[in-house]
Amino acid sequence: MQRSQPVPCGCKMKKNIDSAYKFHLIVAFSIAILCIIIYSNTLNSPFVFDDFPNIKENPYLRVNDPDFQRLYDAGFKSPNPNRPVANISFALNYYLGKHDVKGYHVVNITIHIINGILVYFLALIIFQQASFVPNQKIPQLKGASIPLISFFTALIFISHPVQTQSVTYIVQRMNSMSAMFYLMSFFLYINGRLNRVKWRSWALFCGCLVSWVMALVSKEIASTLTIIILLYEWYFFQDLGSDWLRKNIKYFFGLFAVLGLVVLIYLGWSPFD
Repeated sequence: MQRSQPVPCGCKMKKNIDSAYKFHLIVAFSIAILCIIIYSNTLNSPFVFDDFPNIKENPYLRVNDPDFQRLYDAGFKSPNPNRPVANISFALNYYLGKHDVKGYHVVNITIHIINGILVYFLALIIFQQASFVPNQKIPQLKGASIPLISFFTALIFISHPVQTQSVTYIVQRMNSMSAMFYLMSFFLYINGRLNRVKWRSWALFCGCLVSWVMALVSKEIASTLTIIILLYEWYFFQDLGSDWLRKNIKYFFGLFAVLGLVVLIYLGWSPFD
């Protein structure tokens, strides 16, 4: 009787990587299909409420030739000049389809799909880290269950009714676009901390910073990311160590100062007014 040859370690690793990629593709496809099914009946929903001053009646968005000056005016002279990235996206929508609401809704739905995929990968990396956190009373996750838990986390995010306004209310693209860059920035930070190659870590941190700025200039809610990253660092990388907290308290004050500066930039030098 002929013995079966052992599978080389490299081949087994390649098989596992291929299997993971296939699962990621299935997840991304499933998220997209579910999102399209849920929101396909909103494609003809008309402009409402703040859509009119920000989009329908906004002369700066009427871009027929998207050169730099026109896009700059759309970004920084619209009713919400502190949110230029979202404003420019509306201007590009106008360039492609004028005031046909279908195009605006397609972009909103696409952003929501991207957010769902980002939530999946963010949950995946967080649950993987959580399974190795020492001295914490959390369930020990099995390796095979983590992708499934992350998948269902993303499905809940995609289908939860609280998302309805951000997706169907056109001008609230500002909210979902800010969330997209927020999630991307957070994901890049965690990967930067986990990466052992120095130049790659710095590249990921630069991407994190750029994504955070893009989130900020989509909607101001992204200012909270600095606090979230500090809490994540303290819990997942420093094991809630009080020594680390005392040693790095200056960075906390520095980031709170940055947060205060962001508040002043957006609200002016008399924020209480």
